[in-house]
Amino acid sequence: MANFIDAAGVEMQMKCLAVLIAWTSLSGQSLMILPAPPLRGGAGLCQIMIAFPAAVQRAAALQWRVSTLGGAILSVTVSSAAEEVGKSLVCAQPRDAQVAPGNVYRCILFGGGREISDGPVAVVRYKAAEDRNEVTLRIDEVLGATAKGEAIPFAEVGLTIGVRR
Repeated sequence: MANFIDAAGVEMQMKCLAVLIAWTSLSGQSLMILPAPPLRGGAGLCQIMIAFPAAVQRAAALQWRVSTLGGAILSVTVSSAAEEVGKSLVCAQPRDAQVAPGNVYRCILFGGGREISDGPVAVVRYKAAEDRNEVTLRIDEVLGATAKGEAIPFAEVGLTIGVRR
């Protein structure tokens, strides 16, 4: 567990469930979750970031599933960096009776033939449950595609975020 002090001087604790940065052994691209912990009963934000090594073919489209434990996802929106290269984001909750509303979204980032640049691709707004001290976010079932339609696999990434008091 690591302690951090935010801009307001509030101590917060974050512990990673999985490695914050996930690399695939096939091509080296990675996804990251950069959190902004919520106050108890309030909403928090996370940026979903992407990074490609210099010699790797970049994705022109990306799909993933984002889920939460100990809270609810309020929205998933496209980042300004992804919009600047002509990308749109569509996210929807699956129609699965076994999934609690707000806990899982499936997302597709697409549009045009331009490659996705290193940096933020989406922003997840979430809320911790009133009785929880932490929220776990997980991004899995990630797949990228080049402008030619070739698949680019990504590893999953997860993070547990402490709720500020």
